Amino acid sequence: MFVSYSSYSDFKECPSRFYRKWIMDEGKGDDSHHYAIFGTVTQKLMELFYKERWYLDGSSVLQRMVDAVPEVLDLCLRDIYVNWEAPFFNDTPETIIQGVQDILPGILQSVKDYKLLAPQTDVEIFVKGKLTNEDEVGGRIDFRYASADEVWIVDGKAGRKKGRFNSSDQLLFYALATFLSEQIVPKKLVFWWYRFAERNEAGVWDTGKMWDEIFWTAADLRDLRDRLIQMTNAVKREEFDATPTPSACRYCRYAQVAGSCIPYSAMQVKRKAARTKPDDKIDFGPKGVLKL
Repeated sequence: MFVSYSSYSDFKECPSRFYRKWIMDEGKGDDSHHYAIFGTVTQKLMELFYKERWYLDGSSVLQRMVDAVPEVLDLCLRDIYVNWEAPFFNDTPETIIQGVQDILPGILQSVKDYKLLAPQTDVEIFVKGKLTNEDEVGGRIDFRYASADEVWIVDGKAGRKKGRFNSSDQLLFYALATFLSEQIVPKKLVFWWYRFAERNEAGVWDTGKMWDEIFWTAADLRDLRDRLIQMTNAVKREEFDATPTPSACRYCRYAQVAGSCIPYSAMQVKRKAARTKPDDKIDFGPKGVLKL
């Protein structure tokens, strides 16, 4: 079984949601990504900055990135659906373009301030580690800085406000996957807030609020590892009862029971093919034991 951070997060919030989304494959790719398009465009630009070595352009790199924003937006819209008329969504393609262009000077200043310079910094790195003999965890890391002495994991955030979609579990998850795959313990785990640069009266960009480092211990990684093992065991035992919420989520709506959660036993469907239920006991391999 492979566990991504998104699937783990869904299971933690509601096992029923996990079942519908990750096992029954309901709703994947059907929703509008209007809430994420700003961040998607910004992240794609940073990917080009590093992978296409735009940083070698020197003083002209800012203008190159500004000019590229419309084309990058168009590129992103080929892969994801955006409903520009979604409720409570006031952006247009033009405001997305202008908004991303406006934050680019602060982002480039933060690259210098926090020394996220190439070639030490890589972008969009996929890691996968063995949690147990049967299960793996992994995902795609936004940025990874690696010097001779230390490794940082950095997750880019484009939200207007902090405090949402910034669970420390996300960075710990990538740290655990890195350790399980490479036996490397990251030195720093950081959220990089793209919108939070401020220009002072002298016209200089202050990037102090862009960099949020989380502090953690080996015990935090061990705790996350244990929770992931509990999750995989629960999935194998088919424990998918819903976690009640004040309002129905979109997976409940698919079952046409809006306003209420229903137990897994009431929505279970027959499998197309018989399968053998895995043993609940897990035999840990050498990399399945966390030693820090």
